[in-house]
Amino acid sequence: MKQVTQALKRIPELFYVARVSGKADFDTNFSVKDMQSARKLIDRIKAIDGVTDTDMVTVLEYVKERYDYDW
Repeated sequence: MKQVTQALKRIPELFYVARVSGKADFDTNFSVKDMQSARKLIDRIKAIDGVTDTDMVTVLEYVKERYDYDW
């Protein structure tokens, strides 16, 4: 797990990487210019030793987005 964490942290296209519970071990966000770039990034992630599966979701529309919450 530590090796995957370190490898994901080094990928510049990933601007968000989080360890999560549930079906997946990680949640990441990235921004690329086109689907070809997305495929290359996913292939790069799949090549990390310890990664067994990936799932990509494409944002079609931001319905609500805010970051001003207070703990």
